[in-house]
Amino acid sequence: MKKNVLKKTVAALALSACCASVMTAALSASAVEAAPVLSLSQISKKFSEIDTNGDGVLSESERTFDISMDVSGAQRLWSAMGIHVVLDDGLTLVKDDVGDPQTTWGGAVKGNAINSAMYNDSTKNLFIASAGKMLATKFDDGTTQWSGQDGTIVTFTVTIPESAKPGDKWNLTYKYGVTPSTVAGGKDTRDLFTTTAGQAAADAAGKDIDDITNYAINNWSNGYIEILDDVTTSTSTSTSTSTSTSTSTSTSTSTSTSTSTSTSSTSGTTAKGTTGTTAKGTTGTTAKTTAKTTAKAVTTTKAGNSPKTGVAGVAVAAAGLVTAAGAAFVLRKKED
Repeated sequence: MKKNVLKKTVAALALSACCASVMTAALSASAVEAAPVLSLSQISKKFSEIDTNGDGVLSESERTFDISMDVSGAQRLWSAMGIHVVLDDGLTLVKDDVGDPQTTWGGAVKGNAINSAMYNDSTKNLFIASAGKMLATKFDDGTTQWSGQDGTIVTFTVTIPESAKPGDKWNLTYKYGVTPSTVAGGKDTRDLFTTTAGQAAADAAGKDIDDITNYAINNWSNGYIEILDDVTTSTSTSTSTSTSTSTSTSTSTSTSTSTSTSTSSTSGTTAKGTTGTTAKGTTGTTAKTTAKTTAKAVTTTKAGNSPKTGVAGVAVAAAGLVTAAGAAFVLRKKED
């Protein structure tokens, strides 16, 4: 009921700011047209950036984030809004001492008379409303100016779970809400981002959604908070060189003479040397001299001319969008 009263108040206050003559002028075609793009903060941080004291455990202050709702493309071209944002499971909205959402209103709505935020804990729907007025000033082509500006509409605060870890992601999603007539009383109440002139034009044409609101809900950008892995990069270099050379030389000399003396002599050179003389007397005499020299030099070196290098990284997976429905209104989801 509180939300319905607020919506009706927003609409009534905005409509009362326009007289019939000005309304007629505002409904006419103009060269300056609103193209509002609503956006929510998109936050990506490494775990080490969040864990400021480096103890591996996230404190409440380290788990707390400010989320901004911003608008562009509608400078002085809007005056009334009522938009729902659904918080992902795991996100907790921070509230003030009386239980209302803790908010800071930005420069985009500083000229608006009403700014309000309400939150439904069971559906995790945050409703942001603002109502302004038509200004006396006009653009160069005569188009009416309104109090709503580009910039930050509102900043609210959320916390992520104590169990938060690298790879986790929580979404904040815009929703177009419709409060049925059975709840609103009289007729359906729809979310909007427009001017009273734009809404009046839609009503006159029998449209449920005016052109400015339609542009906003088809071009908004949802928000998120994600924790990235701390990417580790390692470099390894290995070099091995081997060269092998083998040389073998063998010389043998043999002399045989029949005499009365037999002598055998062997001389060898390797890692060790041996010299021996043997005399054997028989009816015949045989002299045999053998000289053998063997030299072997070995040097081994293996050469590989292709060093190996490797770089390892850690990928970060990202989670998908989580949808939620409101208890007192029907949501039409618009994926960004």
